[in-house]
Amino acid sequence: MFETIRKILMHRFRVRKETAVLKWKGRFCPKIQKKLDLAQKASFTCNAIQSGPQKFEVSCRQGQVVVDVSKSKCTCRMWELTGLPCPHAIRCIWQLSRRVEQYVDKCYEIGTYLAAYSSEVEPMVGPEYWLPSGKEPVLPP
Repeated sequence: MFETIRKILMHRFRVRKETAVLKWKGRFCPKIQKKLDLAQKASFTCNAIQSGPQKFEVSCRQGQVVVDVSKSKCTCRMWELTGLPCPHAIRCIWQLSRRVEQYVDKCYEIGTYLAAYSSEVEPMVGPEYWLPSGKEPVLPP
């Protein structure tokens, strides 16, 4: 069973790393970029009123929320839970004339993805080449 898992992981790590290097463009993973694009479209329906340097009251279809850009917080809690700015926060970020990409958590960047799959699962020789341990075999419980 462990040998099968090791082989699957060896293959998966190589394929995922190659896919990210060869096919992905931009700063974020494709699924995250799609979510960010959808949130940006949804932010067009929001209206933000600034109350402090980085605090806003935002009105949307869903209701009224408070956004604190400096703390990456919104009362809808989506920004805190996912690390992606919610539509309310995006409206506030735009009002501050900043880029939304600066407020996306680093875990969604392609560089972080590549770092997660940077290690390789080492290939092994078959059981016929293993040295005998000299110990008794493990018995089932």
